[in-house]
Order: sequence, then structure tokens, then C-alpha cells
Amino acid sequence: MTGDKNRTGYSSLKNRGDKAGRVRLTLISSQVCPYRREAKNLLKRLVSALGEVVTSEVPVNSKEGVELCRRFNISVIPAIVVEGLEKPIVIEGMPEEEELARVLKLVKGEEG
Repeated sequence: MTGDKNRTGYSSLKNRGDKAGRVRLTLISSQVCPYRREAKNLLKRLVSALGEVVTSEVPVNSKEGVELCRRFNISVIPAIVVEGLEKPIVIEGMPEEEELARVLKLVKGEEG
């Protein structure tokens, strides 16, 4: 992992989805972040694995980016926020493959 921490809180999450049954993925990054391209590829992998989801990319220094970082206590970018569940999942930095697989299973409702 390239970031210094990675929070997910797996044990208390269950897949709820939004009213349309979709999950929202938000990438928070910076144009100068050396891991931005890798994070965008990770986001594409998540979208491919999950199917119908809503995605967006937010600059860390924008009003929305600052608010998301404050709301989710994000201190490492890139970060991906997964919403539309009972509790959101925040991935800070670049996750290991094992962790990414676990997040995907969780979002799909395959573990809880």
C-alpha cells in the first residue's frame, strides 16, 4: 500500500445500495498526485466488477474535495469513497489486491 493507512471497517457493513440499487464511487485526487493514474485504473476495475455504479472524480483542493476529506477524515490521497451502503467505505492510498477483493465482495453483498 502506498498510503500510510487504509480504513474499511468491514465487520459492520452490509450491502444496502442507494434507492436505485447503485453504489457511488468517488475518487479524490490531485492533478500532481503520482498515483492518480493508478487510482483511476483502480476505479475502472471497481466499476467493471460492480456493474451499474455512479462514479465521479473530485479534486482534493475543490470545495467538494475539502468537504469529503473533512467528512470522512481523509488524510491520504488518492482516496476512493464507496457510498450507498449502510456505512461508507474509504480507501486511502492504493490497496493491496487482497483488500480490494474483500471490498468488492463486501459491496456485492457476498460477505458481511
